[in-house]
Amino acid sequence: MPRTRRARQRAVVSACWLVTAFACSEPTEPTAPASTDAVTAPSPSHSPVAPSRSFEINEDGEILARDFELVDHRGRRFRLADEKGKVVVLFFGYAHCPDVCPTTLSSWARIEAALGALASQVTFAFVTVDPERDTSARLAKHLGIFSEDFLGLRGTTEQLDQVYDAYRIDAERVPVAEGVVGYVIDHTTRMFVIDPRGVLHRQYDYRTSPDSIAGEIGLLLEQVAESGDS
Repeated sequence: MPRTRRARQRAVVSACWLVTAFACSEPTEPTAPASTDAVTAPSPSHSPVAPSRSFEINEDGEILARDFELVDHRGRRFRLADEKGKVVVLFFGYAHCPDVCPTTLSSWARIEAALGALASQVTFAFVTVDPERDTSARLAKHLGIFSEDFLGLRGTTEQLDQVYDAYRIDAERVPVAEGVVGYVIDHTTRMFVIDPRGVLHRQYDYRTSPDSIAGEIGLLLEQVAESGDS
């Protein structure tokens, strides 16, 4: 069924907003409040690098999410393209993260609960920025605290670097003088929502209201179901 003119207009506006956000040299998320933790929203001096390839745009002017292939914490191949028909919520973090990542995972748990039965149509994918410490077992244990359905994704250094570059993810190891952790990762804190057609729908600051994100995801699933575009 053809998409309505209003839907097309919203798609163009959304695409323009996303292109502007990715192309800008400043970070797209608000600066995090002052904290003693090393993991914060990137400052202008730690802005993510520009993508190495141009974006692929569909006929409606929407940005298509870059496909990638990694392995989940259960040892299964994960390919983004295989998730067509479902909403994908994507975040880059690590299990030893002291603040941003547990906040995001707690938000995901609330989103999952708010969606109810619709949560079966959503994939929550957590890509590690600390593959050295984030073993499959470590990711399974950590994500399991929040939901058994969340997926932890790992890969080779080359595979992960390609995904970081595609989504403009900045990750820098920062030594810690005290404690047994050894180091923390200063990393980009954007959360991405990819719609069932593989369109990069929107990116959110990790502090965005879970109820707001759940409502947006519900609308995406409803619109796709009505249009038959999944």
